Amino acid sequence: MTTIELEQLEGILDGVVDKLDGDMSEALDLCRADIAGMFMDIFHRAQDAGGTAWPEHAPETVRQYGPHPLLILTTALMQSVTTDFGTGDSVIENQGRELAWGTSLEYGGYNNYGTSRIPPREFLYWTDDGADAVVETLGKWVDENILGKL
Repeated sequence: MTTIELEQLEGILDGVVDKLDGDMSEALDLCRADIAGMFMDIFHRAQDAGGTAWPEHAPETVRQYGPHPLLILTTALMQSVTTDFGTGDSVIENQGRELAWGTSLEYGGYNNYGTSRIPPREFLYWTDDGADAVVETLGKWVDENILGKL
């Protein structure tokens, strides 16, 4: 039987905490594909975080632009949040301990939150599957880059 002294375990845990306390840019970059995929799923499901279907287009919108999938008239909004490498309209900022993700398209906020004339069609939120994918990716990174090097 192999045993480990409590002091050794404390040392190992301190080492893990020290490594996790630093810059996590590399680990966060690995999560970009998971996050982009999550947002792609959200656009395909066309539902808010509570599972309610997005409101249909107003008849005026259909007359003006013709029938088209919700929030995908030009694909610019969808592409701005579903590509892990970003587009000109993407907001993806890796700050070492935090990954900011969104769109610079002004109408993205109007659609996500709604206005007096546009019903909310929430598309910027975490899903359980998306969070699970990110946790799995981060777990692999911790195994390979921290635990594997102690």
